[in-house]
Amino acid sequence: MSLEAFQPIAIVGYGCVFPPDAHNPARYWQNILSGKSGIMPPPPDRWRWELFYAPDRKAEDKTYCKLGGFLENYAFPYEQHKLTPRDLPGFNRTQLMILDTLLQAAEMAGYGRERLQGVKTGLFIGNMLGDELMCHASIHFRAREIWHWIRNCREFAALPVETRAAVEKDFFNSIGEQYPALDQEHAQAALQGSLAGAVGKFFNAGAAWVCDAACASGLLVIDLAARYLQDGSADLALVCGAMGNMNVTGNVSFAKIGGLSGNHSLPLDARADGLIPGEGAGAVILKRLADAVRDGDPVCGVIRGIASRCDGKGKAIYAPSTRGQVAAMRRALETAEFKPEDLQYIETHATGTPTGDRAEVNSLKELFSTCHGPKSTVALGSVKSLTGHTFSAAGMANLIRILLGFKHRTMPPTHNYISSLPEMELDNSPFYVNTSARPWPACSDGVRRAAANAFGFGGINTSICVEEFVPDYHGTLVKNRNLTAVKAKANGDTPIAIVGIGCLAPGARNSKEYLAAMVPQDKLAGPFPEERWHWNSNLVYNPGNKKLGVFIENLAFPWRKFKIPPRALAQIDRSQLMALLAAEEAMQDCGDDGLSGEDTGIFIGSFFGLESGFLSNQRIRLVEYEEILRSLPSFQALDEEVRDKIVTAFFSEVRRYVPETAEDVLPGYMDNITGGRIANIFDVRGINVAIDAGGASFPTALEAGIKYLMQGECRTALVGGVHANLTPEFLKAFELDRQKCTGAGNGAGYPPAGYLPAEGAVFFVLQKLDDVKDKTKVYGVITDVSLRRYTPGASCSSSCINTQKPFYFGAQGAFSLLKALPSLKDKRVVSVKPELIPGPVTISSFSPAEVEYALVVDTIQGALANKNEPPVTDFCDVVYLGANSWPELVTELKLLLGRLETETELLPYNMLAMDDFDCRMGLVYSSRDELKRKIRLTLHLLEKDKMAG
Repeated sequence: MSLEAFQPIAIVGYGCVFPPDAHNPARYWQNILSGKSGIMPPPPDRWRWELFYAPDRKAEDKTYCKLGGFLENYAFPYEQHKLTPRDLPGFNRTQLMILDTLLQAAEMAGYGRERLQGVKTGLFIGNMLGDELMCHASIHFRAREIWHWIRNCREFAALPVETRAAVEKDFFNSIGEQYPALDQEHAQAALQGSLAGAVGKFFNAGAAWVCDAACASGLLVIDLAARYLQDGSADLALVCGAMGNMNVTGNVSFAKIGGLSGNHSLPLDARADGLIPGEGAGAVILKRLADAVRDGDPVCGVIRGIASRCDGKGKAIYAPSTRGQVAAMRRALETAEFKPEDLQYIETHATGTPTGDRAEVNSLKELFSTCHGPKSTVALGSVKSLTGHTFSAAGMANLIRILLGFKHRTMPPTHNYISSLPEMELDNSPFYVNTSARPWPACSDGVRRAAANAFGFGGINTSICVEEFVPDYHGTLVKNRNLTAVKAKANGDTPIAIVGIGCLAPGARNSKEYLAAMVPQDKLAGPFPEERWHWNSNLVYNPGNKKLGVFIENLAFPWRKFKIPPRALAQIDRSQLMALLAAEEAMQDCGDDGLSGEDTGIFIGSFFGLESGFLSNQRIRLVEYEEILRSLPSFQALDEEVRDKIVTAFFSEVRRYVPETAEDVLPGYMDNITGGRIANIFDVRGINVAIDAGGASFPTALEAGIKYLMQGECRTALVGGVHANLTPEFLKAFELDRQKCTGAGNGAGYPPAGYLPAEGAVFFVLQKLDDVKDKTKVYGVITDVSLRRYTPGASCSSSCINTQKPFYFGAQGAFSLLKALPSLKDKRVVSVKPELIPGPVTISSFSPAEVEYALVVDTIQGALANKNEPPVTDFCDVVYLGANSWPELVTELKLLLGRLETETELLPYNMLAMDDFDCRMGLVYSSRDELKRKIRLTLHLLEKDKMAG
């Protein structure tokens, strides 16, 4: 694999919120020095441990851990940031933590809000499991199902009418008091990908999205942001790792793996018996070092190298492996141009699980195996003894701890450590665990250097190499090196070839069946399938038995082939299974035996929040419904036997279709595990990441994959879009958000009213055209992926699109691209503008603009012929119009011409299922006047043809 020059990146500011009261970096450092712990029982307003705790680890739907790293009395500091709640309408708790830490970082950098705005500013968030809001709103939403089982319980039905009415009224009143309703006020904030949407809108950023790499997210998000800085597509990166969802569902699910401790957090210590979950957020503001030095910015640290690698094939999907860890650390050192012995301190991922801590120490020993220096010279540390494991914020917690150590020239201590496991053999290694604050001496060149690790479920590992900023040293570094941006954007100079495709969709088991359209997708629409959940689902959530969506029914997953036993299969989300099938087809279609190994990366676009997670949340928290019922005076008045049978009724019905919480449940509903399973089964060992940018999720993942190809981090990119969450509450949240945004004139990219929610998966294998082997089939060549702004209100006119068509949410762009490929046989260029949702991407309330990705695909001949020409999307656009008759099409042309004559802003028309119309037309234009001329000419020719015929 080639090694492109990595531009050093300056950290110009940072901020944090970590347990228990580290609401800023200064307090975080105080806690690090003093050993103040944030590990405690959950506050009653988070979850009541008495309802869920059982010391018996086999107790059904219970946890043996009643501890966590919790924030005490955290509230967004409106006054400090000179804001009011009215400035941040609808923000959920995690969004407030993200915004708080970013504003702290901006203050440290000396940046006002105006300096953070613009299309060249990117907002990148690493997160897993979103915010608790959706978990609680789902409990409110599903109360109607619980009441359905209560109402149909024989003992309850035998009660007097007035008694039943009193219990029903009291039950729903109590539900409404304790849980947020899924209404327009909460809808967008409940959607997981919205973490970037509202914050991106606040900053008026360009690219804005969420990535999920589980516990590696806090550093892997920096890896992604660095690619935007490396190629110049961003000049400033606002980067945050956040973990705000400490809902009990995750605790119980994690407990079934056996990875939690019931007593303490003791990373690297021989007494360690598991991790303690924690929450928090950390943020950094990044610039290219050359730019920061030029602009006179305060530089808190310099990122010299960063890399992410997968474990590939292994045992359990959650089992750590030294192979991926060593590969990530080694690659980070290579990009930094460091030797292992250059590192003085390593902030480890160590969480307190004996297996994980032992694997990481073994990985470090392998990394240093060629070093022959003295023993016990490289310090190891872990902050998790104080904060718990903050999962997707853990990487940021590690990095900021190092930056604070640089600032104070003090090595941070690890508290509660006595001695390591004997099998680690630390005494006979280059390492020791630093247990006291001690002076941090500089290296011989006057610079302090360190590394940090963050390793995640699914076998994804990220390592970062940083050094203290020394003006003279780094000033010379900037002067002596060519630090111009690496030209890594897909353009006419280096086209990207599509060399493999795979698909799974309703009525289509593969890409050939989908493209052949054997059964039109809209003809497959129906109510909730009876075998999907409980057979009574339509009675509860769809009483009219309407056509609610396009479902993949009877998903026949070949579990023997993939070696996933049926018991585990029942606990795995269908999106993970669908992605495996589509990815397998794409890889087989490519026919390249070299797709495994470190040369291949996986990039998946999707709406975060999997269906199985909603179901597990309902099952685990059934005791909350019971607690509410038993607290009602009207229910307490019933006979004890009747009360017990009513409770048993809804417990048994929900448990009938939601599997018992077991070891495969947690990875089964984690978004990043979709790619993790692909990596595990096909031995892919490059980067693996899931991205949520709303409807732009796929093109964003595609853009990321292309950057890694162009910057030499992988030779092949497996890029896909997948969606399989069609639960009633997800569909309602999305629809409420769509109505709110379209009603406010910000609905460009949302599907029109009457769309059909659909599920499916599409994958593409991509390589640089120069790297494609002879005789390899090439479906098309991507010559440009560009991010552009449009004015709110610009969307398809409702009369020019057929509304009764499938919408695949985060996978919509992937399906649009797949459908466009066959047309390359007849046309030189196809322009695909994947539909997107501006909320989770970015809409500015300060300058009315929104962001859209435009993707241009060409034939090989067309791409090579235009190699030296500017990308099409830089100079032209396309409008698409469709109708079911020529007179209707003429009417659409006249309407468009009228809008061009009277409105000041050009309103783009997106291509959306244009092949579903009998009459369709596309007009390519480079200016407003040219488009008007072409419309007039077209109308003239159509009228002339009508008169002649």
